[in-house]
Amino acid sequence: MPPSALAQMKAMGMDTMISISRPDLKLTYLVYPGLHSYAEMAQNDSSASAAPTDFKVETVELGKETVDGHDCVKNQVTVTDKNGTKNSSTVWNATDLKNFPVKIVTGEQGQNVTMLFKNISFDKPADSLFAPPADFTKYDSVQSMMQAEMMKRMGGAMGQPPGQ
Repeated sequence: MPPSALAQMKAMGMDTMISISRPDLKLTYLVYPGLHSYAEMAQNDSSASAAPTDFKVETVELGKETVDGHDCVKNQVTVTDKNGTKNSSTVWNATDLKNFPVKIVTGEQGQNVTMLFKNISFDKPADSLFAPPADFTKYDSVQSMMQAEMMKRMGGAMGQPPGQ
């Protein structure tokens, strides 16, 4: 993301996003703590309900590296679905955390996306962690959330209270 776009996202309170996937409810929550809001989106990805046997996983070791203090095995992982579609990622599996993937770099829509996991715990998490905060505002889409935020900002800039 270009620095100017990131600065704009930060100014809007959208620089941090938490994704909560609930396949049991066929929902994904995109939570934006800076906006005190979230968008609830229906999951329509058929791969979410696919059987593990529908995928072939190939792993090639690339070496060993340390990530965030954890000794890791760096792997190139290629997942091929039953239609022959391949997705590749570079994955760092921490040997001291039961080979948990502490870092994953993958390409999405022509951009590299890096996921870095911290504060890893193997304890059963509380059910409340899989729902958006009760005091956050719910929107049907990220677009409607952004529109509402822009209206608040425009209303405030015009000397009118938001929502008026």
